[in-house]
Amino acid sequence: MPPTGNYLQVNVVNVPSGIDYLGNPYDFVTNYLNLIVTQSATNSTFLDDSIVAATNFVPIGMTGYYGAQINLTNSGVHTVISSQPGGVEVYGFGTYDAYGYFGGVVK
Repeated sequence: MPPTGNYLQVNVVNVPSGIDYLGNPYDFVTNYLNLIVTQSATNSTFLDDSIVAATNFVPIGMTGYYGAQINLTNSGVHTVISSQPGGVEVYGFGTYDAYGYFGGVVK
């Protein structure tokens, strides 16, 4: 995980399409977006202009941070906006390939 000092309030990530063994494009079967925010941002974090329900967030030990795992059902660009800087991880897999990366870790 990137250090919390690199978290951003706005994160733009891309869920890619895969390519099968014949070279044909396909969408990954399963895609996830992990969010890490402070407790104060659990009720003010948005994914693609829709609020992420605070009930999706669970505490991460005694750190003061909360995490949520969101199942993404479509490929393409997704935007996460939060009232406080947060961490984003995107990952997924299909029959022939997988991917994963951290979003928005530059300041």
